[in-house]
Amino acid sequence: MRTALTMTLALAAMVLTACGGDDEDDRGSSDPTNSAPGQACVESMRTMDVEADGDDPDGYEDLVSNTLDACGDVDEWLAAARLYPGAVAVTSAEFVDTITLDAACPRPLNGNTPVCRSHTAK
Repeated sequence: MRTALTMTLALAAMVLTACGGDDEDDRGSSDPTNSAPGQACVESMRTMDVEADGDDPDGYEDLVSNTLDACGDVDEWLAAARLYPGAVAVTSAEFVDTITLDAACPRPLNGNTPVCRSHTAK
């Protein structure tokens, strides 16, 4: 009985280790999905989420432009949008993609923003 319990605990430890059950913090890794967006970027995305009005397309464009200025690149913009998916008109972070950027970056006022320069470089 004791051997079976020991083997079960050893197997559980191996499974947890294989599934990433360690305590390492992987923030700051080269994986952009794990990088945290800066405060200005997050605040601009939160503002867009709260203030976006489907009846005011010009106001929405201004809010999008603000996020494009506040975020440093596409990866940061996407990370902030995943925190506030409603800002980019999706219901869940898993649906956040670059479609908003595809529409916003060709506009003359947005083309020189950090996010759009990053987007066109990819």
